[in-house]
Amino acid sequence: MKRTTYNTLGIIVSLLFSTQLNATKYILMSSNPNDISMPVPDDNNALFSSVVPSLDSAQKYIRAYYYTGNQVDGEITDKIVIYIKGGLYKDNNILWYATSSDTTKPLKILAYNDEKVIFDGSNLNDANKGVFLRLGKRYKRTNLWIEGLTIQNYLNGISLGVSDYDTTTCTRNNSLQNSHNTLISNIFINIGNKFSSNTGYSFSAVGISNSEWNTIESNIFYKIENSSGPKLLHALYLSNNASNNTIKDNYIGLCSGDPIRLRNSSNYNKVLGNYIEQSGNSGFVTDWHCTEGAEGCKCSGQLKDEGSSIGTELYNNVFTFPYPSFTWDGTKYCSQDQRDIGYCARITIPYNASTASGSGNFVISEHPQCEVVGAATSGDINNDGIDELFAAYNYDNFTKLVRSEPNKGNYLSKVIYKSKYWHIDALEMNDFNGDGTPELITAFNALTDNTNRTEIKRGDGVTSATNYGNLWSSTWWKTRALTSGDFNGNGSIELITALNEPDNSGTQVFKGNGINSLNTSGSSIYSSTWWTTQALTAGNYDGDPNNRDEVFVAFNAPDNSQTQIFSGDGINSITNLGNGSFYSDDWWVTASLTSGDYNGDGSDEVFVAFNPRDNSQTQIFKGDGVSSISNHSNGSFYNNSSFSTDIMINGNFDNSSGEEITTFLSLQTETEGYMGNGTSSIDNLSLIYDSYNVECSGANSGMNSSARIESSSTITYISTTDSEIVDIYPNPIPSSGELIITTLNQNTKIQLFNSQGVLCQESLIQNGKLKLDNLRSGLYIARIITKDQEITRKLIVE
Repeated sequence: MKRTTYNTLGIIVSLLFSTQLNATKYILMSSNPNDISMPVPDDNNALFSSVVPSLDSAQKYIRAYYYTGNQVDGEITDKIVIYIKGGLYKDNNILWYATSSDTTKPLKILAYNDEKVIFDGSNLNDANKGVFLRLGKRYKRTNLWIEGLTIQNYLNGISLGVSDYDTTTCTRNNSLQNSHNTLISNIFINIGNKFSSNTGYSFSAVGISNSEWNTIESNIFYKIENSSGPKLLHALYLSNNASNNTIKDNYIGLCSGDPIRLRNSSNYNKVLGNYIEQSGNSGFVTDWHCTEGAEGCKCSGQLKDEGSSIGTELYNNVFTFPYPSFTWDGTKYCSQDQRDIGYCARITIPYNASTASGSGNFVISEHPQCEVVGAATSGDINNDGIDELFAAYNYDNFTKLVRSEPNKGNYLSKVIYKSKYWHIDALEMNDFNGDGTPELITAFNALTDNTNRTEIKRGDGVTSATNYGNLWSSTWWKTRALTSGDFNGNGSIELITALNEPDNSGTQVFKGNGINSLNTSGSSIYSSTWWTTQALTAGNYDGDPNNRDEVFVAFNAPDNSQTQIFSGDGINSITNLGNGSFYSDDWWVTASLTSGDYNGDGSDEVFVAFNPRDNSQTQIFKGDGVSSISNHSNGSFYNNSSFSTDIMINGNFDNSSGEEITTFLSLQTETEGYMGNGTSSIDNLSLIYDSYNVECSGANSGMNSSARIESSSTITYISTTDSEIVDIYPNPIPSSGELIITTLNQNTKIQLFNSQGVLCQESLIQNGKLKLDNLRSGLYIARIITKDQEITRKLIVE
């Protein structure tokens, strides 16, 4: 055994020749040459052959010691793995040739021990910022494997093959350049000229041209956007006989071009189990090809026709609405102006039966009227010490429950539930059965109030929210909030559930074991015929050595005219600790509560978010949970005069000594999700979600309807006396029916809001009648404004 040295670009590296000729050769990429002494993951008997500072240096090293032949026809001679130590690297425009056509000798580029490896294209010379890595023309099988990298702030990401076009003869060489490559569990973020001072052309996060039999699996593509020039920037662009590729289980969000574009005879590709949202300007999966003389397809005035792409298979994908600034007609293959210039973007929503086959696709092809984060929670579903994030998004016509995935950051990339019939208004995760792994509890409310129904179900949270069965159901109550903890110190977790009357005339709070019962005590631990529960949270605030948790509850008045927050022991009361109410106010109303040990001292702190009654701003406070909910900062911990708070949750999202806080904030036209350390900020760690689709009030989805439609004036809460004064019928009513309003006052105005708080119709009542404007079916709130009062009524449109 002999150790030698190797010098590349002034960097001293060492080489270990092994007597085992067939042993894998390991190379470590690190900014610290001394890291060569670290163990090879999962192979304690192996040593690193060298340490290099960049991928370019790694390739030079491989070609010097483990390579035979010239650049085009050469082959690596050994099975090689390049491990990359966690850190920030500035490699760019890498032209990669070091591959092998031998299936037993693949070359793998992996993150070391799943550490966060970031290749960042920002602050580079703009002329050298076009692409992160290109696989050179090999004209054979290449077996390149890239896994676990974060690639950000480049104009383009990875190219497996390039377009080989002769502008003299106007012909394209469609010879296979490479094949059988794998890109798995990588993150492509901020790709495109939107994130660069370079206004050059951005084409794709991953481009596959003249390349076959590649696998693109479990990658994250987020914010793939061009802001200048053509916005046709694709997450995946397959062109020129890029056939037989598998695109599986990827997440694509905010892609300004069509997320998956096929061009020129890219046939028989499989698109399976992907989650694509807020992406596409002509379709989710599209086929585009030039025809002779078409605009943009000219070469000295001529071009041979390209072929359409056939045989695409689309199975079990989730596609939810186009890129925010685009809409399309899913019934047409192409628009008239496209026909006139000779090409057609064939839209596949979910698939074109003449060119593709598939089933099981969940498709929402139109922008929703509204998006509200209905609930969120967190839990360590794979026992790796890091919590995964769960969030439920409620839209006017469907709901989806998504989660982050282990080792993929906090991107909400995995759909575990979707429905066009239910909304989700509460989530909780804890180890209720004591097996060491948390379970997910989800509270479903009917998407409209037509049935006044709620169901609470248990699931593993890995693949399903419902696979452990039903915990509770009711045809009257609406579930508003869930929390859990060990309140009696016996080592078992209990579940606390808050239910509100459907008309917000009262609330009940129950405690159960979270396994098979919502109520183990036989009666509620709190009830009211006035207050409605808005939020719950639990934690060990006083550092009790027996780990007994306490509970905080926030009540809002049914007309949102005031709020009160109480603390209880969670055993038989949620209000018996402290001297009465911890907090009360007649302007600010509570939006959300959460608790966590953010400073790692063994005691939890509590966060509370307040929105004013008109949802025009938000304030978030932090307290020790013992004597105060606001004594950990000088004034407000966070405030914003534009956004309102939807949901806050806590969790250990980055394996630090303390927990972090995740907050979802809403504006009328946007929802943003942030992560913060909880000690100095709620948003200093990362932006984890951004939506441009919101077209409704930013109020939390669990707030009553009057809170959503309220302006600076006060809406009178409906009393029995009011019901005798004003009535509306028929109810239910057809979508274009005539509504009769009986009132004792003249000059009465009526406003109709849908279940998400969007104003759909407004008019003065003429002779006690109102003709509906062909409204969608569902629940509406009728706001009736007379000279003396404002009254709300429920209206069901069939």
